[in-house]
Amino acid sequence: MSLAERLWNVLPSRLRDGLADRRAWRYLAAAEQLPPLAVASEDLAAEVHMMLSGYHIIRALVALRTFYHHTALAETVGAMIHCDGTVSSAQKDYLLEQFPGVQFVDYPSSDNRLTRVLAPRPCCLRNYRLGISRQPKLLHPSVFARADKIILLDSDVAFYARPQRIMEWVSGVDPSPAYLVNWDQEASIPSSLPEIFATSFGSLTSHRGPFQIRHYCFDTGLLLYSRRRLSLDIVEDYYRWQASSPARKAPQMHWFHDEMLERTAYMLNFAAWEDARPFGREYVVGSAPADVCNHFTNGGYYKEKSLLRMYEAVHEITAASKQGGSGPHA
Repeated sequence: MSLAERLWNVLPSRLRDGLADRRAWRYLAAAEQLPPLAVASEDLAAEVHMMLSGYHIIRALVALRTFYHHTALAETVGAMIHCDGTVSSAQKDYLLEQFPGVQFVDYPSSDNRLTRVLAPRPCCLRNYRLGISRQPKLLHPSVFARADKIILLDSDVAFYARPQRIMEWVSGVDPSPAYLVNWDQEASIPSSLPEIFATSFGSLTSHRGPFQIRHYCFDTGLLLYSRRRLSLDIVEDYYRWQASSPARKAPQMHWFHDEMLERTAYMLNFAAWEDARPFGREYVVGSAPADVCNHFTNGGYYKEKSLLRMYEAVHEITAASKQGGSGPHA
């Protein structure tokens, strides 16, 4: 690791985010010049849900622009942004100008609907109040979603081509839930991990049918699932187990660490659904070149090759907007 990289890593995370975001704006500022894109707000076929930090506004802008450009679903698929407490009123107004119809839910929410759902689930309520591991990303869609079909989308995702799997799911041609996999890491999981999951968590989902984790490097940057099928009781049982488990701080067992709570809770739910299956390898976790989309991880969003790829994607949308089209498949 170079001296510059070591110095970068010791900076406070929010300072790193702010500096990196300024660099991204320099590459992706053209996205600001696009005409407003109204998204559906009623009679939704599905809804995009995104948890957002105030340091990642440009990421949200590019993620939503590339998603709607390549799906051409703005008239039927709405968008709801779950703010993490750092998104300002001015930033919300800015995104609303860019995407008329987008909805916002703040964290923490005092909405009575959320209180009713979490009150009988004390571990969920505790982790939500403490702000541990992106809880709004997991809990808010179950309470606030306006459509049963959930498209969970992280802000550090970008699309470059038509996501056929998403199109088929929204239309009902293929109703099976879908999740991302970090294929590069899947082959190197600890040998003891499958047994830990099978013995510790099989009972959590046994009442709903067979329990099977197909991929352990499960990634929540892009998920397709039904709101009514997600079990917060499974989440509650997992949070109760995790709070007292030695695995919570065990090296090489990051699945059970606090910062992974939301991801593992989603993974356990997907393990209860026999029809769940991964996105294909054209959906890439990381910054390796992707045919359809990247979920950039571990700082990969801000690498020059990543920013250049997104720069090209934004300029493709710009060219299409000048020709009067809403997307490549309009």
